[in-house]
Amino acid sequence: MAWYRVFASRVCAVFTARRLDRDLDQELRSHIEMETEANLRRGMPPEEARCAALREFGGITQTTEAYRERRGLPLLETLFQDIRYALRAFRKSPGFTTVAILSLALGIGANTAIFTLTDQVMLRRLSVQNPEELVRFEAPGTVIGMQRDSPHTLSYPMFRALSEQSSVFTGMVAHFGTYVNLIGNGEAERVYCDLVSGNYFQVLGVRPAMGRLLTPDDDQKPGAHPVVVLGYEFWQRRFGGDPSIIGRGVTLNQTAMTVVGVSESGFRGLSVDVYPDVMAPIMMKSQMTPWWPRILSPREAWLHVYARPKPGLSRDQAEAAINVLYRNLLAEESRQIQGISDNVRREFLARRLQVVPGLHGYSSLRQSFDRPLEILMALVGLVLLIACANLAGLLSARATACRTEFAIRLALGAGRERLIRQLMTESLLLSVSGGAVGLAVASWMANSLIAILPSVDAARTFHAAPDPRAIIFTIAVSMVATVLFGLTPALQSTQPALMPSLRNETGASAGMAKVRFRRALVAAQVALSLLLTIIAGLFARTLYNVRTMDLGFSKQNLIVFNIDPTLNGYPRARIHSLLDQIEQRLKAIPGVRGVAIAGGAPGTPFNDSSDHGPVKIEGYDVQLGEEISVNVMAIGPGFFSALGVPLVAGREFAELDAPGSRRVVMITRTMAHRYFGGNAIGKHIGWRDIPGPPSLEIVG
Repeated sequence: MAWYRVFASRVCAVFTARRLDRDLDQELRSHIEMETEANLRRGMPPEEARCAALREFGGITQTTEAYRERRGLPLLETLFQDIRYALRAFRKSPGFTTVAILSLALGIGANTAIFTLTDQVMLRRLSVQNPEELVRFEAPGTVIGMQRDSPHTLSYPMFRALSEQSSVFTGMVAHFGTYVNLIGNGEAERVYCDLVSGNYFQVLGVRPAMGRLLTPDDDQKPGAHPVVVLGYEFWQRRFGGDPSIIGRGVTLNQTAMTVVGVSESGFRGLSVDVYPDVMAPIMMKSQMTPWWPRILSPREAWLHVYARPKPGLSRDQAEAAINVLYRNLLAEESRQIQGISDNVRREFLARRLQVVPGLHGYSSLRQSFDRPLEILMALVGLVLLIACANLAGLLSARATACRTEFAIRLALGAGRERLIRQLMTESLLLSVSGGAVGLAVASWMANSLIAILPSVDAARTFHAAPDPRAIIFTIAVSMVATVLFGLTPALQSTQPALMPSLRNETGASAGMAKVRFRRALVAAQVALSLLLTIIAGLFARTLYNVRTMDLGFSKQNLIVFNIDPTLNGYPRARIHSLLDQIEQRLKAIPGVRGVAIAGGAPGTPFNDSSDHGPVKIEGYDVQLGEEISVNVMAIGPGFFSALGVPLVAGREFAELDAPGSRRVVMITRTMAHRYFGGNAIGKHIGWRDIPGPPSLEIVG
């Protein structure tokens, strides 16, 4: 324990430094006086006797410093000294201090803001057991039927077949997210529900916070097990963490469900874009998605599928093994499909299942914004570089004004390392202050970026306040900034020519090396600033173009809202009646010029209610390897008139086109020119996997 006692004595010496200094000073003076008296007895004059005593002793200052280093924690003590010195210097130069801190706050804050979003969209690991072991399936290629969120989904029969027949995975899970109406404690709320396979929690290694989680027995027969698991955050927010919720009932889409458990804190599902509030078995899909009740159709791909390969099996080996089974399943499925050409069948059978890392889950935002976020990260990095270059120039000029002070301290015996440490302490204080202000800047900037994300779930899912990971990133950036703008001026300032500096000869002390350094610094500042100005101008212009883009209709005085009657148990016939009543009542409001009903909001690229799929076109010869896939949006009569969109040809939908009567469609001008030479009225298109000639007549 000798080291412990030595350390304890050194720590105590830090807090009793003043008393120890007084004792040391008295002891040193006593030794010098005793030596002086001895020299007097030898016959020396008084002045010479004292000088000889001092020479014999070796210098009071050096002895004092050596003793201090042996008794306490010298690095800590000198750090406190440097901090006090830096604070005094900052008080003397408030303008310099303000400019330095604000420059760093802008650079560090911008980097932290972009990192906060980048971390949540691209870098955040799934909150499951050993997420690095997870893989995710993707199925690109020719589709026969409908594929939601192409190519990232599989059909339920395909998932079940792969899960039951594959031998290279320890477990395979699937999930699908949708919004539902929840009624609990007498209040209704729109919540996000994840439909999950029965082994979902078991394979992911998620434990319950209360009650139990779903099991494979809960996911065997459609509608047989109306049970639900609450997300931990939702349980806390909606039910106040009430443990008595277990075993009680809630209503989801007019279906009575029993709460069996609460997932553990921190688990937020497998999707980055939106976190599930509740989780129910996939076999409850008909109740959770009444507008689209089908589960067992092999022609509809809608499930995101994850798996854990067996230990020792690489991702490439797992992909090779699963594709042997996948090709056999495709061949079996294709034999049940009639009315498709041999080329389409060949392309369908040539599909290959891709096994990709599942560490970060799936995010549609990531697919769209990974490159823009990378560009923004580079831009804010340039901002920080410019701020560091500006501060390096300011510190270099400030150090030049203090050249005489540094020369005197060096001449009196101060070490160069000691001066560099002092200057770097000043730079560190500036960085810490800039980082602290930068956290506030980062929160404001991140809020602004989240507000413009084209996702209704972004504001609920993503947070702008820097979390511990972002704070650690801010600290790291601050340290890097300290080195970038502080080290070179410190090295330059602590090697002056002593004699010219002591004589205050500015020209002699400057030196060509320092002149070249300052010129290079100015050139770097100008170059970086010019580059950033050009990029910022282009970026601002792009944002302006996006905001002012002509979407083909006037957004002025346009109100859009959505309802989903199926979530309240409305049958299809009653839904049509309800929509007709809403439309007629809105048209009767004075000042309303047009009303229309559609399956989604106009001009929104991220529209969950739109479908897409392969089609066949009357009179068009499909080339080898070509697949014609179109986006589909359901609209009612008067849609284009209400938006003020002129028709190129033909007519709009009318009441006579009601469901069950004529099968008609409208297409875009681009599609008309590409496949019909511009004259498409009266021609036909159809879904490729429906046998027979195309039956949908183009009327506009």
